[in-house]
Amino acid sequence: MGTAIVIVVIILGALYKIGDNENKKKQEKSSKEEITTESLYKDMSDRWDRDVSEAKEKISQSTETTGNASELESIPTKPDEPGYKEYWLKYDRVGLDFSQDYTVIDIETTGFDHFKDKIVEISAVRVRNHEVVNQFQGFNKNSKLSKFLKENSSITQENMRNGFSTENLLREFISFIGDDTLVGHNVGFDLTFLRYNLHYYELGDLRNDFVDTMLIGKYYANPDWSHHRVDDYIANYPKEIGFDNLTQHTALNDTLIEQRIYEVQRGILGDNFDGEVTSDMLWAMPKVRVAETEEEITQRVRDKKMVDAIRVAIDDKDYSHSNQLINELFEEGVTEHNKLYRRMAMNYKKMGDDNSVLSTIVKWQSNMGGNIGKGDTKWIQNQLERINQVITLNRK
Repeated sequence: MGTAIVIVVIILGALYKIGDNENKKKQEKSSKEEITTESLYKDMSDRWDRDVSEAKEKISQSTETTGNASELESIPTKPDEPGYKEYWLKYDRVGLDFSQDYTVIDIETTGFDHFKDKIVEISAVRVRNHEVVNQFQGFNKNSKLSKFLKENSSITQENMRNGFSTENLLREFISFIGDDTLVGHNVGFDLTFLRYNLHYYELGDLRNDFVDTMLIGKYYANPDWSHHRVDDYIANYPKEIGFDNLTQHTALNDTLIEQRIYEVQRGILGDNFDGEVTSDMLWAMPKVRVAETEEEITQRVRDKKMVDAIRVAIDDKDYSHSNQLINELFEEGVTEHNKLYRRMAMNYKKMGDDNSVLSTIVKWQSNMGGNIGKGDTKWIQNQLERINQVITLNRK
């Protein structure tokens, strides 16, 4: 992106849960999952929410962006280079300008929460000298179609069954985009999911420069509009953007539409446009940073183990392995999650080991005390009554 790159200082808490009415309305929330899994992810999300008030205060104190072309020459690009993590924790490579060569990206997901929801589809179109020259489309066979996508897209369950595993889908996508500048409409949403999943599967950092056509439209190209959704561009530029009535909410079609939006904005602002990125735009930045802190890495590993502990019990019916993972978490000091105690007790119940159910309940009550919710308290009472009945019958 050359001198047009603007490096924005991303404040710690600003990356989490700071919304705006312009956020992409991609799809409704997925249907309710099993309560143990849903509550687990909610706890993860809540952990990030706690930084919001502090973030807002810091944002109000930090209104200047930093960076220039000469600084880019010393940017560390490999994880083992000195200063790599420090640099990528502080900066995000966003520009509001126009390139001749770039890649447009878009994803479809089961919902809006990158902790809980899954990627359904990733697509990208490679552009050279303003023309689309290649395209990528991949579906995630480990995901499912949300109610919204079933009703509003052409994606089918067969697409999902014939897709990649999540990890391989990410690998194929990274291979396709290379070092290209990434363009998208509300691309911060896409990058949030992509970065989170790349970290989760330990596939590295997504460091590409990126351009958000929604920000270009909202602050520069079409500032008089009330909204800057993809629909608004199709309605206002039917000949340039909506001429072939591409169906939205498949990532591939959306990338083709967003490429046209980018070129329409180029026509409005000119090839040499170089918009300033300000702290007013932080709400649209990715909610996951390029690199992770040591604390975030530790927490991610623990979160993954928590998810795995519940998954192997629910999906694989491997209750012994599930309890082994939970015990490892307890040994690591993760002892303040009601769902772990309940899952362990449920596992022992499935295994027919009521003595261990009782010992787990004792440990649960000892460690959590008055922080056990009504639902869990009722469940504990039901188990104690059930076990008491079994003991009474055995005595007869």
